Amino acid sequence: MKGNDRAPGPRPFAPNLGGGSAPPRAVVASVSGLAKLAILADDQLLFEPGTKYECSSYGYNLIGVVVEGASGKDFLAYLDEHVLRPLGMARTTADRNAPVIEGRTRFYFYDRKDDRFHNAPYVDSSYKWPSGGFLSTAEDLVRFGLAHCKPGFFTREALDLLLTPQALPSGEPSGTASFGVGFGWRIGKDARGARILHHGDTTEGGRAFLFVRPEDGVAVALLSNNVGGFGEGEAGKIAAMFGRR
Repeated sequence: MKGNDRAPGPRPFAPNLGGGSAPPRAVVASVSGLAKLAILADDQLLFEPGTKYECSSYGYNLIGVVVEGASGKDFLAYLDEHVLRPLGMARTTADRNAPVIEGRTRFYFYDRKDDRFHNAPYVDSSYKWPSGGFLSTAEDLVRFGLAHCKPGFFTREALDLLLTPQALPSGEPSGTASFGVGFGWRIGKDARGARILHHGDTTEGGRAFLFVRPEDGVAVALLSNNVGGFGEGEAGKIAAMFGRR
């Protein structure tokens, strides 16, 4: 792959948006920000917030509006200033159809009906910038992943918050039998008992998977310009080639 292989990036969820009370400043949103939530305005809650776990990209769309309200800045401008530039993620940008973006690959999907690959349809990703609307490269995603290995870009307190599996009020852990869920990250252990973080997902014509083993400072990013089937197993095998045996 070359250039900006489009990928949804890790598409986190926000299971804790409901319940409790947030500071007033954190819930103020602009009219333009609220307009971005129109796609889910009429949807019903699946359950009382905080009582069950469900992966939700729209949860991060909502967080994007909160970021705009709290900072007074457009989400993309805030992300560029506080995340992309500090981490050196120069090849990561919003997935806009109109601009000519150097190195942008073409995207495909496989149709079992005729056993052929076809061009993936263009999609307006502006409604989902926070949850999966970016072009990136494997190198940039690795930079993002490595930022989670030790304090630096994040404080120790922030890392503990992001990377601690959440529990429901019942005491039941969020996630599945094989992994817990922090803020956006699925958290588990590899075959030798080392902690691993990972998240992946697909979009029209692409898939991304990011795998991090903080103990060894190892991050693996896998990208495809079609909806591939790779995931934790493939990324884990690559990660096993590096770090402590």
